Amino acid sequence: ADWPQRVWRMSDDRLVRAVQRLAGTLARHERQAAAAHDISVSQLRVLLALAGAPEVGLRISDLASDQALAISTMTRNIGLLEKKGLVARTPGSGDRRAVFVDLTDLGRSLSDALKQTTAGRFSRAFQAFHPSDRVERAVAIDRVASALEKS
Repeated sequence: ADWPQRVWRMSDDRLVRAVQRLAGTLARHERQAAAAHDISVSQLRVLLALAGAPEVGLRISDLASDQALAISTMTRNIGLLEKKGLVARTPGSGDRRAVFVDLTDLGRSLSDALKQTTAGRFSRAFQAFHPSDRVERAVAIDRVASALEKS
């Protein structure tokens, strides 16, 4: 009767360690890439999020929600990126309260370089997996992240 509980505990412990290892590796790569380009990790994440955005850009509130940051923190990050000429704000056409953020040409160039150094490392690592395995792992990691956010 004790054996199944021990196996589940070991399994849970191993999952926690694996997530911690992945988070640590990602954080290290992000810190290195951000430092090399004189931006913060949070700003790096904004640039990468904007790189995959539609042509109209993303709303500040959506960026903040996506990155689990307060809107005021995101607004501050956007302001710093704007001063560096990496992003531009555009008022929404339908709702004047909505402000969209998009990459400038300089920002797009930097985000492309960042993708090569950060996401590129992970993409190369993921090439070892069959495409269906990549999807399965992405779903599993996302479920773990969602469960942790709710707890």
